[in-house]
Amino acid sequence: MATEQGAELFGITYRRGDIVFRQGEPGTTMYVIQTGAVEVSQQENGQEKVIAILEKGDFFGEMALFQDQTRSATITALGRTRLIPLNKEILMDRLTRDPDVSLHLLKKLIQRIQLAHRRYRSACRENDAFRNAIAAHTKNVVVGGQATPAGEGADRMPDVRHIAEKLLGAQADVNPERSIQVADSGETIFREGEPGDTMYLVVSGSVGVSKGATHAARLIDTIGPGEFFGEMALIASIPRSATVTALEPTQLISIDKHRLLKSIQNEPQLAIDIIKTLILRLSFLESVLSNPDRIRVRHASPWMPRLKKQDRISLSIVSLSTCAGCSAVVLDCDTLTDILSMASINYCQMLMDQEELPESDVIVIDGVVRLKEDERRLSEARRRCRHLVAWGTCAAFAGIPGQANRFEVETVIEESYGTTNDAFSYYFSGTTGIDRSNTYQLNGIELQRRAFAVDSFVKVDTYLPGCPPKPSILLDWLRGFTGGQPLKTAPIVCSHCGRKPLTSTADKASATNAATSDNYCFNSIGRVCLGFMTRGGCDSVCPKKGAPCWGCRGPSKKTILGLQAGITLEEIATHGFKRRYTQGKDRFREAINRVKKSGHFMFDIDSDASEKLLRVK
Repeated sequence: MATEQGAELFGITYRRGDIVFRQGEPGTTMYVIQTGAVEVSQQENGQEKVIAILEKGDFFGEMALFQDQTRSATITALGRTRLIPLNKEILMDRLTRDPDVSLHLLKKLIQRIQLAHRRYRSACRENDAFRNAIAAHTKNVVVGGQATPAGEGADRMPDVRHIAEKLLGAQADVNPERSIQVADSGETIFREGEPGDTMYLVVSGSVGVSKGATHAARLIDTIGPGEFFGEMALIASIPRSATVTALEPTQLISIDKHRLLKSIQNEPQLAIDIIKTLILRLSFLESVLSNPDRIRVRHASPWMPRLKKQDRISLSIVSLSTCAGCSAVVLDCDTLTDILSMASINYCQMLMDQEELPESDVIVIDGVVRLKEDERRLSEARRRCRHLVAWGTCAAFAGIPGQANRFEVETVIEESYGTTNDAFSYYFSGTTGIDRSNTYQLNGIELQRRAFAVDSFVKVDTYLPGCPPKPSILLDWLRGFTGGQPLKTAPIVCSHCGRKPLTSTADKASATNAATSDNYCFNSIGRVCLGFMTRGGCDSVCPKKGAPCWGCRGPSKKTILGLQAGITLEEIATHGFKRRYTQGKDRFREAINRVKKSGHFMFDIDSDASEKLLRVK
């Protein structure tokens, strides 16, 4: 039935048996039941199953307002029923102006989640296939006390870290670092049925949410860094609805009931964000009930609350095997004064003569791990910081040094230093058969067999690639990390390029990087340029100076989404070239293969790295 003018004031009347909307239909409206009742049903295994009866004062259809998804159920009027329709604009206006409306909506959503929990428990008790599927996924999740993937079909909850930031930001007297508590692997945070007056934010590690008899048999969700749990008992004043157990050593920050309710009253947007999260959880539970293979497991980097805006953080710059360009570009730039207004540099090999690496809020790593000493220094840096940043393409992706990984290290040395005196002895101190006494190898310098990106050895919290990266990228990230508002990054390099397309007469595509003085799009004239699939933020400096983009900023978000969808980088590149080069994509395939054979890091990235790529700034 169509929405009438003024329906949001007077409602729409439905007769017994009328369908309000069907499962699978698109939707942009939610409904509040003014009088009467409706039946909520879903298709399960080809049959229509009634899952709830909603009466006066209840609402439905809210998922369509907060998620870009189709209707998750069919709604049928059980008798003469009057419904008040609300579109997103009207609802957001009410939620912003009246915190009590937000609290009412939150409590109703919690009731829905409790109902879904009861259905879940019933399915585990009565449905052998469902119970066995959940048990199989639980076994995959809990291995050696750590969260592990539950399969390719595992759902991933959108990042809700900004909500955790608001929960802390609303309380000026909270010191995040001093509020952290640690739960050992296997430790129970709270049990189902217990009273609750505290909610928790996960800083690092992960916890499992379970229902019913034993934790191992009833795991329904995992919650990772930057997410929160335990809020339902506080908002609705009900016992704990599930048991939460640490799956690995986990750091938590607690927030009491008074703080949460005060924050919801004072911060309307916070209440809206929590509503969105509960809707996502409800949607997830519904999807698991229809298909237990959709149990969600996430692997996220440790989360640390943003510092207050007035705080000046401590920052260290640690260089591994590097050309030193990434460090030099920070120290010799116009934005250094702005960087120093937010951070004090207390360690930098290029800037100061200091052996010991101090404790720091942020440690920026540039270069690759090529020496055993690099590995040791990198491990030390990870232990001494709250947040680790991979600065530059080498640190993030192994960059140009990684192109040598196509060859055995002996071949690389022979090619580079074959005419020098005893090159193998110099680079392989202690190798069997070499007399150390006759070499001029410095003690402790040992070459790794490959050049590694930083995350091959330690967890990286943020990636800021570029060759070299623009200091403005670091400045913008620091602004966001210290509580400010970061600027929006250009989606791709082409955004700021300014070069114009040209119908090409070239009969062969070229992968050369030689500079040119014309102002035509490189791809349109038959020269491979990766700007259309590379993340922006560099101000298109290479194309503006006459050289094609070689992708040092890493793949763009659209490219990452393509990888997640199973499209290869070669297919993405070929499609992009085809749109810009009129002489046919087959010639570009040859050029792409030459780029790939050169060991270019972009073409070694696959869908498994997509989570890492989403932490690139």
